[in-house]
Amino acid sequence: MGGTSLTINVTAGGASDFSSNSVTAGASGGNGATAGSAYGAGLFSGSNVIFNIAPGQTATVDGIGGAGKITDPNIGPRSINPNVNGGIIVQGGGEVILTGESYYSGATVVNVGQLTLGTDALEQGTVSMVVGQAVGDDARLQLQGGSRLILYGYADGTDAALMLAQTEHSKGELIIGDGTGSQGAFIGAHVIKGGEGDATVRFTQSFATDSTINPVFEMKSTMTGSVSVVQDGEGTTLLVPESGENDFTGSVTVNSGILATSGTVAAMAGTEGITLMGGSTFQLGQSEGINDTAYLTMQGGMMTMSLDLNETMGAWSVLDDSSFDFEGNAVTLTFQSLTISAQLSVWNWDGTKDHIYVTDGNSGITGGVEQILFYSDQGQSFLGYGAFSGSEIIIVPEPSSLALALLGLSLLVYARRSRLRVVA
Repeated sequence: MGGTSLTINVTAGGASDFSSNSVTAGASGGNGATAGSAYGAGLFSGSNVIFNIAPGQTATVDGIGGAGKITDPNIGPRSINPNVNGGIIVQGGGEVILTGESYYSGATVVNVGQLTLGTDALEQGTVSMVVGQAVGDDARLQLQGGSRLILYGYADGTDAALMLAQTEHSKGELIIGDGTGSQGAFIGAHVIKGGEGDATVRFTQSFATDSTINPVFEMKSTMTGSVSVVQDGEGTTLLVPESGENDFTGSVTVNSGILATSGTVAAMAGTEGITLMGGSTFQLGQSEGINDTAYLTMQGGMMTMSLDLNETMGAWSVLDDSSFDFEGNAVTLTFQSLTISAQLSVWNWDGTKDHIYVTDGNSGITGGVEQILFYSDQGQSFLGYGAFSGSEIIIVPEPSSLALALLGLSLLVYARRSRLRVVA
């Protein structure tokens, strides 16, 4: 990389806005960084631009130009210069917001602080992106509604993985969406990889009840390595990996909204476990798409089954009132063990085609399985309580229903005996 890096400092109480091409940064031989409309962007980068932004401060840039924007006649001649390959580095703990369109071919590194692609913004051409690179880094990348991040080589499948928390004792987080009314973003990265540190992918798109935006965000990037997944938005996130199964090894937490799986490629093949919080929904839409040893912890919330399927998991815990909805499908769920200290309502149950197994049987149960209540619909028509038969959880009718059934049987036997006496 040629030239001298440009450092932009924003200190406490300062403000920096490059959205009107207002920056004049000295350039030497085309290898520095310069601003102005001649390059069609708030900044033109021929070498690294370092944003040193103090905590609580922001720097807003209306696009960064550089090598890679071949269609721009002002930038095209520079793009063939091997020295004109600048990228950006974010540090200092504050936030850099990119609006408009950015084309540059250097690396993007977020060390401490946050890089945000604003609503409908585009960042394209960067050869690599690392969020949380060194020991002690605490970094975030946020893709606001409608934004697009397209790594170099994405079109032909040669792009590098988007890296989160590369080094031990670093933190790196990818945030999708930006709150109420927002949609998801386009991620032009085939693979999102967690490194040796603490990596998180967080979905925060939240839709107003009268929103006309499609509330389903399809997460097509494959997630691998040590990554945790968090659903925080009120919309639906659908995990449909296109570049191999999701074999990330971190946990999955659904705080609100819906996290769903679909397709034939495993969506959670390596996860250590899934936690559902009150008011959230986890929707199973594929068979055996979850790591067979993954725990399922239900602290409220609902798990639904959107088609006929089988799923095997590890330890199952019901710690607050929760529910299953079989939605009329033929479903078999198999768990290693069960800890239950709250009520589980099972909706749309059909005992002829639906099954729940605990492979450790009675020895694998902590708490009362009778806290499982079965319904033939969505909670109105009660069928009975849970009980064990070998390793399968079955239904025992409620005492009043059982008493009525026994009374009916007794009356039938009495009637038959009376007829026999009359005949005799």
